[in-house]
Amino acid sequence: MSKFTHLKLLLFFLLILPVFCIAAPKQFENVYPKVCKEGLHKQPKGQFAVYAFCDDALGTNIAVTNLQPGGSKFEKWPLSKRFWQGQSWSLDVSSIGWVPNKNFLVLATSGIYGEGAIFLLDLEHQKSRILLNAQDCSAEILAINQAAVTVGLNDCENEKTYKKTILKLHI
Repeated sequence: MSKFTHLKLLLFFLLILPVFCIAAPKQFENVYPKVCKEGLHKQPKGQFAVYAFCDDALGTNIAVTNLQPGGSKFEKWPLSKRFWQGQSWSLDVSSIGWVPNKNFLVLATSGIYGEGAIFLLDLEHQKSRILLNAQDCSAEILAINQAAVTVGLNDCENEKTYKKTILKLHI
């Protein structure tokens, strides 16, 4: 190969490399104490976010917030009420998962300080429902799409998932 060909290849890779380096937004992530990142965890392509409070031995507690500037088009999110918190789904959260292209959030909570359940939150209407009352030590979101969420359950005796369950979302 000539020097000119090498130069063209180098230039091509330098131009294309940034495209591959842009991180895709996370649809789900763990937030349990060992890996918790304090602060905002934004909804991909949406106006909502989870604020994680990394409370160490007391678990990870969360609030959902509306990031829409100047208020929101949703009735439950007036300008003076940007946070939704204080319900059983917000305590001892181990995983969060954003339903793609929808204003819904799936949460897995630990059974130590939380419910030990998998919740589905309708963010526009501030409604929640339990998808699975697992009663296990902890749960972790393994995959999520518009129709279902896959969760791994843990019995506290072993850090590894001992059971995987697919839950239909029905939204």
